[in-house]
Amino acid sequence: MLIDSPTILGGVFQRCRWVKRQGNRTTLGELLAFAYDILNVVEQQGKFLIEVPEGWVPHKWASAVKADTQRGIEYMQAMKLSDYDVLIPENRREIALLQLLLRELQRLLTIGADVTVQRLGHAFHNINRELRTPAKPGMDAVMGTFRVISADWDDLSLETREGCCRVVDLEVQAAEALINTQGFAINCSGPRQFRIDSLIARSTALHDVRVLGTVRELTVHPPIPLGKDGTTHDAYSLVLEDETGSIVVEVSGDCPPSEPVTSLQGKRVVIDGTLEVLSPELTNRPLVSLKTQTGRVRVVTD
Repeated sequence: MLIDSPTILGGVFQRCRWVKRQGNRTTLGELLAFAYDILNVVEQQGKFLIEVPEGWVPHKWASAVKADTQRGIEYMQAMKLSDYDVLIPENRREIALLQLLLRELQRLLTIGADVTVQRLGHAFHNINRELRTPAKPGMDAVMGTFRVISADWDDLSLETREGCCRVVDLEVQAAEALINTQGFAINCSGPRQFRIDSLIARSTALHDVRVLGTVRELTVHPPIPLGKDGTTHDAYSLVLEDETGSIVVEVSGDCPPSEPVTSLQGKRVVIDGTLEVLSPELTNRPLVSLKTQTGRVRVVTD
């Protein structure tokens, strides 16, 4: 029996996107384990289109796997990708990252980290289009995969983080310095939502942060002249509070607010921004705060 591994992998990651659907959890756990086993065979046989004995695929999935494999073969032939079916060293490193990811998704599913499962599923649901695609000159596909995984770095187990670093030949500390550099992590799913206590506990800056909470202690700052460029509009600061703690948010006035700033007092808002962690020597300001712009503060209407 033939199995087109990229197509099956893409389907499993697609299922991760719908983890919250009723009845999907047990099946998804089984599919993640099945996909991991497929990658083991890919590694052994040295190609993406693998051959397994009849009965190797669980009977309940056999017909779907055959149909998906046929679609994958037709796509490979139509796009003239047959020459790229045999693994090269770079493919093997990418397979190693995907094996780590599949194991991690099983762990995340078990502990109920559904949001992270969804985000990673979304990030890799097109993997079937990418594994056989030849890399463009100067592009490092393995590092590209690592950069996508790193968008959810804080949610990964230490074992997975260390394993990913070994694959890309980086020390953990060096990798995390890169990850905390703006623009390194490839975020395919939009800003990650955090609880405030997890942000307060951080010792490094973080980009593309989303926080949900209630506005407390709102302070509107006076307009700041910008010379020929005009004047800033209603920069302000606030204390945002959720059930785990509170954090200072500083909002620059780069664009006119959609509603009077004072109307935000006491309202539930979602804020996208950048987490700033200051040196402990700067005792006149909170060590951890969130920076954002007027247009990235939105009132929740639920």
